[in-house]
Amino acid sequence: MKKIYKSKRFWGAIIALAFLFFSFYDVNLKELLQTLGKIKLKFLLLALFFEFMIPVAKSLRWKFILDPVKKIPVREIFPLYCLGWMVNVILPALTGQVARSFMLSKKQNLAKASSFASIALEVVFDGLSLLLLMIVVSYMFAFPSWLIRGEYTLAITVSFGLAFLYFLTHNQKLFSKLKEKFPHKITEKIDQISHSFSQGLQMLKSSKHIVLVTLFSFLSWFSQIAVVTLLLLAFNFRIPVWSAIVVIVINALMMMFPMTPGNIGTFQVATILGLSFFDVHKTEALSFGLVLHSLDILPYLFLGMLFLYLKKL
Repeated sequence: MKKIYKSKRFWGAIIALAFLFFSFYDVNLKELLQTLGKIKLKFLLLALFFEFMIPVAKSLRWKFILDPVKKIPVREIFPLYCLGWMVNVILPALTGQVARSFMLSKKQNLAKASSFASIALEVVFDGLSLLLLMIVVSYMFAFPSWLIRGEYTLAITVSFGLAFLYFLTHNQKLFSKLKEKFPHKITEKIDQISHSFSQGLQMLKSSKHIVLVTLFSFLSWFSQIAVVTLLLLAFNFRIPVWSAIVVIVINALMMMFPMTPGNIGTFQVATILGLSFFDVHKTEALSFGLVLHSLDILPYLFLGMLFLYLKKL
């Protein structure tokens, strides 16, 4: 019994059920189904197209992060990215990032530390672009105090992460001096890991790669904005276009701490909260959240299972 209580899956399921209870509480299911039945399919299909563009943009970004270490065709990277996100959908706590890091290391004969470094860079660039989106939308929307605190936390975390990664890339001599204070066996292992990790950060030394990685980071966010905007049109919500960014920002901030498998429950609460700022009724917001969440996970499940079968991973 104690093992169950200590299990992350157990608590993830409990949190998911609690969030789902809140999401569906006081919701008229008949009205929910009626709202879903009124969706304009042309906008839904366009949203689905842009949803598929997100993994394409992020795979291209991952390719350019890895380019200075090893040139890997995007056709090899895309399946690994989709498989990683399929794992993320099934299991909580960023297990997908760990999974695709290991798969990349195994398939491409890369050092695990270099592979992990590329994932760290992804997280930092995602954080930077999200922060810029929040700054832009703050000129049109007054974020509540708790979201502003989240923005400050994100800014500090991203700044620290970027400074740390930059320091690792450009200060190998300092590490060499520090290693002299430790036993040889320990320093040998530390040297191997730090060298491999710093190799994975080589794109930070190339202005060309920084520009390309930044470009594809924004392209992935703009694809997400397009998905939400088209879905707002599909539901015929008469709210500002920039509300799509608010919904994405709130979702992204809540997803920073993955607690439930596939973000079930968390996603619905975040969407209801985001749309409540624009006076969207809870039933309509929940129906919107259910469709958006389906768009967010089904393509990855489909592509992940397809590549799992084709690549025999």
